[in-house]
Amino acid sequence: MKTVKTIFSVLFLLFVGIGHSQNYKFDKVVKNSFSTLYFPNQEWTNLFNSEDDSYYMQIYNRNDTLVSNLYDTKENKIHYFHIDKSDSLKLYFIETKNMTKNVTKNKFVFSDIKEKKGIKKMIF
Repeated sequence: MKTVKTIFSVLFLLFVGIGHSQNYKFDKVVKNSFSTLYFPNQEWTNLFNSEDDSYYMQIYNRNDTLVSNLYDTKENKIHYFHIDKSDSLKLYFIETKNMTKNVTKNKFVFSDIKEKKGIKKMIF
């Protein structure tokens, strides 16, 4: 009888977990690089879904570690991951935190990409 209760408990937790899970799909990749005085030669990869702008993912190096942040603005959550450098498709979940509300009405306007001496630049 105890085994049946354990099986029902596990199935219930599995069902609840699947019911609350979210699938994120990306179809746009934007790679950018920038430098600041304190953080030179930064390279970031951003993943977007062209049909749903309520979430996006950022991937970047932090202290020789490849990390990713998944921003879900609909759920007001940030999911943090560690990425295996030997297989970048392996993401290891670290934690989820609530986003602080920082609602702005700012819109970014980007210039055309201009190339000078093999370096592409854009102003926003």
